[in-house]
This record gives sequence, C-alpha cells and structure tokens, in this order.
Amino acid sequence: MDELTSTEDREELRIDIALFRHSLVGALVSEELERGELTRALHAIARRKHRIPGTLRTRVSVAALRRWLAAFRIGGFEALKPGLRNDFGHSRAIPEDWMKKAIALRQEVPSRTAPTLVEILSRQPEYPGINAHTLDNTLRRLGMTRRQLKRPKKRVRRWSAKHVNDLWQGDATDGVWLPDPRDPEEKKIKTKLFLWIDDVSRLVPHAEFFYDEKLPRMERTLKLGILRRGSPVAVYTDNGAVFRAKAFKASLASLDIRRIRSRPRAPRGRGKVERMFSIVQEQFYPEVYAAGINRLDDLNEALWAWLERIYHNRVHSEIKKTPLEAYRDGMTHVRPADPVEVARAFLWRATRKVSGNGFISLLGNSYSVDPAWSGQKLELRFDPFDLSRIDVYRDARPSARAEVRKLARGLALELTAQPLAPAVEPSGINFLDALRNEYRRQRAAEIGEIPFREALSHIDKKEDA
Repeated sequence: MDELTSTEDREELRIDIALFRHSLVGALVSEELERGELTRALHAIARRKHRIPGTLRTRVSVAALRRWLAAFRIGGFEALKPGLRNDFGHSRAIPEDWMKKAIALRQEVPSRTAPTLVEILSRQPEYPGINAHTLDNTLRRLGMTRRQLKRPKKRVRRWSAKHVNDLWQGDATDGVWLPDPRDPEEKKIKTKLFLWIDDVSRLVPHAEFFYDEKLPRMERTLKLGILRRGSPVAVYTDNGAVFRAKAFKASLASLDIRRIRSRPRAPRGRGKVERMFSIVQEQFYPEVYAAGINRLDDLNEALWAWLERIYHNRVHSEIKKTPLEAYRDGMTHVRPADPVEVARAFLWRATRKVSGNGFISLLGNSYSVDPAWSGQKLELRFDPFDLSRIDVYRDARPSARAEVRKLARGLALELTAQPLAPAVEPSGINFLDALRNEYRRQRAAEIGEIPFREALSHIDKKEDA
C-alpha cells in the first residue's frame, strides 16, 4: 500500500478500515445468533475475498472477525479503527539524530536516492550502519520522497460561494448493506448514496439511498432537492458518467443551472461533499446497523429524519451556526422552483416510430396515439419512475398524450427506490426510531409540497390557463 504522508491521511485510512470492518461485522450485532450460527456466519465471511483498505491481502481470519465484533459491541464504531504507533514516521533501526541528517541531505538535494544518502552518511564519524531500503521506507512515510520534494507546493485556497444556493456540490458514495430484494434470505446488496450539499449553509437539499448509481437516481435527488430548497445557480460535480450524460446537461440547461466540473484527480474542490460523506458514514451508518434496518424505504426515512432532526440543527464548526439557520439567513437569495418546469426538465426523452395501426412500443409497454401519425417518428417524454404517462412532443412542445394499452412495467429500471411506506409504530425503542417519529411529526406540521409525480398533472392546468 502507499505509505501515509500526514496525520490527515492516516486518519482517513483508519476511517476506511473501520468502515470495512463494520461492513463485515456490523450486521451481526443486530442479529440474535446462537453460537453455532455465529461461527458459521464468521467462517462464511472469512471464506470470501475482500478489498481491504491499506493492504493487498484479500481475506480476513475468523479470529480477527471475532475481535472486531467484540470491539464493536463494547466501543461502537470508534473501536473498529486500528491503533496508531506512537513512533509512527520514525525508524526503530535508524537512530533519530542520523535520521535527521538523512532528511536534511534529502531536502538539500531532492534527487538524492536512498543509496546515495547512505553513501554520504557512511563517510561521517561514528556511522552506525544504515540499510538503504529501511531509510527509503522511513522517508516515504514522512513525505520525503524525491518526487514529493521536487514537486512545487501548491497553495490551496479555501474557497466558498457568496450566497446560499449559489453552488451545490453533489456526488455518490457507497451506502450500507441491505438484503437483496431479489433474494433477501440469501444475498445482500450494497446501496449507493447520492447527496447534494449547499456550499454556503452546509444544508443538504436532498440525499437518498438506491440499489445502484444510475442516472435516474442522481436526477431524482437533484430534482427533489430543487423542489424543496429552491434552484441552485450552479452545481459542482466530478466527471462521473451520470454527470456527463447529455440528458443531465439538458435538464440543467432548461432550468438555467450551470454545471461546474472538478478537475480529474483533484477531489479537494469537492471537500464539503466529501466531508459530509464522512459525517454520514461515521455518525449515521453505525446507527443503521444497530437499529437492524433492512428495507430501502426505512433506510431513507431514517436518513431524512437524521438530517432534519440532528444534522441540520447542530452548530457547524466552520460556519458557527446550524445549517438550517444559515440557509434561512440567506433565503433572500434562493430562487423558488416551479414544480411544473422542474418536472418537465427531468423527463426522459425517446423517439419511436408509430406503427400502421397507431401503436408505439416503449420499454416493453404498448401505447396508442392518433392513427394519423402512422409511420411518423414521434418524440416521447416521460418520468422513468412512472411509465403510466407518456407525453408526445412536437416542435419541443407537448401536443398529445399516449394512451396505455399494455403496461408490462411501471418503472424504467428494476430495483428502483420504493415510495415511503405508511407510518407504522416502531417495533422497538432505538435512536433512529425516535428520530423517524420526530421527522414524521415535523413533516406533518409543514406546509404541503407538490410531489414530483403529481407535478406532471399540473402541466395540463398551466397550459389550459
């Protein structure tokens, strides 16, 4: 593995390792397994290959799994982080005063190799004998490689947008493991979390877990964030496939939202969304496993409850106020969103040829249109989460609606997010259950909003007016 060069790097790796360990043993805590069942579960995990942060090894032992499980039960997520050596960055084989001399020599002439440094030091009085490989490893841990010293230091400027909603940062990250809906008894699937954060207030307009990270998922989170918190002036993303999609660019253009792309291999510009991911992973994920959540809709309701009741109401260390207070202070700069325009902007588009008897096929479904259009190609626009409504566009304007003849599937993709289930009494008392109940009461007290799916129904009214 690459050697760590700073305290920040070390802590980031420790968090990655803790999250990996948690992904293996976290779910076992909430399951009441007999000793024999637990042993079998641990052996099953040990038999699998894994991508382990910080090492090339691909397997973990049952003994290690038992240690992590015991540590998590006693000390929670923090207990899963590996310990740090007090002498990190120092070599036990090289005396400290000689290590300082080697560092000084490398800084004087960065191109000096480790063998060259040893050659120079060996000609000094009382030379203790230094292994070139050991010296090279120690210098690397200290960030004293030849390449790092020769590279000009870049001044990192801490930048922030001027007003609330001037800029939203967005990205996706790995979520928690849930039972696979296709085989919940035998398989688990790792969810994906899409999240947007306002650059100034640090408020999260919307975040949601899905079973994959395809384009409609990202678009859904953005449009729901816009409907609830207003339209941003610009969004800042990486160069992932979903953010490069033409449909996404068209949606932003239709809403007059600029897209700013970060430079490849330069994640620092997206530091606020990355930091938000760390907060969610450290503070929310462990609670999910502790609560035994195993349904996607329950997971998302818990996330929204945690965001609204905890994160948005906690004073942020950098802005010295809560994200919700900061957002409200900047409300004069928030552009309200027209639900109809937002609904239109995120419709999918497809071109289909009308058959001789006035039928068209789309994603396995069958629809009928005016037979006068037989043989013509029509532009169809639709919500990928609701295939029961297909609008026909001519000259970039809606001119008719296709009538459903056979609806074999109601959604454009499998394993899509499910709508929230009706409120139910929690089966037990735990932190996330309490937050979800608070969140339900909060939502019930708020002024009603127009859901995205219902927004399409307002298009006809607006056009007829």
